[in-house]
Amino acid sequence: MTRFTKAHRQRLLVPILLLLGALSACQDDRTVGADLESVVVKRVVDGDTVELSDGRKIRYIGVDTPEISHSQGEEDDCFGQEARIFNEALVLGKTVELEYDVEPKDRYGRTLAYVWLVSGTNRRLVAEELIRKGYGKVLTIPPNDLYVERLEAAEDMARSDGAGLWSQCP
Repeated sequence: MTRFTKAHRQRLLVPILLLLGALSACQDDRTVGADLESVVVKRVVDGDTVELSDGRKIRYIGVDTPEISHSQGEEDDCFGQEARIFNEALVLGKTVELEYDVEPKDRYGRTLAYVWLVSGTNRRLVAEELIRKGYGKVLTIPPNDLYVERLEAAEDMARSDGAGLWSQCP
């Protein structure tokens, strides 16, 4: 049986550590803030969907807001109109930046993106703002989960503060 000396173990350890580092770097090759696209929001559909000046509908990744009725006679979910109004105040008529994750479309054909408000050096993730203020909850659908920890932290804060729907809805 071969016995490894301390020197042998040290010589084996370096390549193993380099390999592990390379593997972990390859595990998630998404880059935060990569390939941003600047666009203007023409219309707010609801709390988590907007229409752009080029006609595309964008569904925010990472957040689910209460539904609003688009048909006569149907009722809105609790806090649905409030979420739409807050979203409108944040983004309507403004230039925002879109950041894409792994899957670019949902089953309804909407483009999926993280939407960023940019003012000088200040960048705000719209989904995070909606969640933090209690207008929505985290909705993670892998593989689109780049900011899941950040969004979950915002939801924890909103829930503990009783913000928005956390105190207003059953």
